[in-house]
Amino acid sequence: MLIKAGAGVDVRDARDHETNATALGEALFDWRCDPSPAVRLLLGAGANASGVVESHHLGPLGATRVAIGSVYATVDLVRTLVHAEGRRVFAPDQHGVTVLHEAAMKGDEAILDLVVSLWTSEGADVDSEDADGLTPLMYAAAEDKIGVFKALVKAGALHDYVSSHDRSAMQVAAEKASRDVYGYLRDVHKANETAFMIDPKGDRKTIKRVMEDGIVKQSADEMHAKLRETMRQKYPEQMKDPRYKIQEKTTYSREEVTMGEHMRRLEGNDVDGIKFNPGERFGGEDDAQEEDLGTEKDRDEL
Repeated sequence: MLIKAGAGVDVRDARDHETNATALGEALFDWRCDPSPAVRLLLGAGANASGVVESHHLGPLGATRVAIGSVYATVDLVRTLVHAEGRRVFAPDQHGVTVLHEAAMKGDEAILDLVVSLWTSEGADVDSEDADGLTPLMYAAAEDKIGVFKALVKAGALHDYVSSHDRSAMQVAAEKASRDVYGYLRDVHKANETAFMIDPKGDRKTIKRVMEDGIVKQSADEMHAKLRETMRQKYPEQMKDPRYKIQEKTTYSREEVTMGEHMRRLEGNDVDGIKFNPGERFGGEDDAQEEDLGTEKDRDEL
């Protein structure tokens, strides 16, 4: 009705200073429903598919880039918007991120195939770097999207590429503890996991050590989350009582822990040092009681 009345289809939402989106941008940002019908209507009315968002952080973004990040992204929707944007779809944002980076991070192999075919047909570099020296392949490594990672390698992305910031896919996979991509690089491409790198904390470590540290951290986070859920189910009343607290302590070292062994212990509640301990609200040692999880034999085995 508004379009028929002559309303401008590219007017921006002045109320939203963060995105400053056009109607097409708002349709793509609205994750409550499939934007495809609104997109077709707006494009049919002459909406501009380029610069549908003008973010203060990212700069102007085209409709294709915004659509790929949507939960409703489909190959048909992306193809429609690519056609509408034309060559402007290749433009990176002010941080150097392109639609190929976005597709790699999204992890949808069908959408990636479409974007890669577009990219290579124009002779664009599949190892294009963002402002931090990260390529689309490194984005896939960070998200542990092994299918997308392999598709990019097949399309010509270099698995051993070292960026202008001295970054590689192997390093990124290690930092993010991306087990599938890391294993693929180590076993298939014989990537050097004994090379040194600077970890996110600024320490010089081997790539293998960084990967192991990441797995241990992931394991601890998963263990603590599952233990808290176990406590909530096993001791619902105590969990509601502010006097009761969970004290978490693990004596695992890097050399002792593998993912398989860690999960075995976790599934059996075979973890040392996890206790329910009443708080000191009522004061005095007579009121304090501890209830250990696991048997004495379980703890001795650790």
